[in-house]
Amino acid sequence: MKGLIIYYSYYGNTKQVAEDYQKLLEMKCELLSADKVTEADILDNDFIVIGSPTRAFNMVKPVKKVLKKFKTAFNNKFVLSFDTRADIVQVNSKFLTFMVKRFGYAAEKIDKILVKNGAKLIESYKWYFVKESEGPITDESFLEIKNDVAIINKKLKEIG
Repeated sequence: MKGLIIYYSYYGNTKQVAEDYQKLLEMKCELLSADKVTEADILDNDFIVIGSPTRAFNMVKPVKKVLKKFKTAFNNKFVLSFDTRADIVQVNSKFLTFMVKRFGYAAEKIDKILVKNGAKLIESYKWYFVKESEGPITDESFLEIKNDVAIINKKLKEIG
């Protein structure tokens, strides 16, 4: 089984998570920025991870473009999505809390599009907190990444 990790990053946080996934996954995975992905990249892999920062309560445009432009390429692929986001509890803003409840985050939207495109979720979307709005990733998120990838590795072994 071959893997591909697609990400886009503004401040380096999403890239850091993608690199952590690459190191911890028990399979060889190519790492590509969303603005460099081709349809062949997706078609040549069995397992695909897609990561985006949450910006304006959504995924960033380069990730959205990959999902739209290459939608048929995701059919029957095993996938996982993640996003990086601010912790609204730490931000302590009633307005932000309201907006998040109304509009959500990037990864849940990525999952919906992937499923609509025929992909098979290996696990529901993941999210990792950044400190303040620009990061870095919180220490707790580094531990969550390790735990999440251990579960994913187990599921990938079951799939074969």
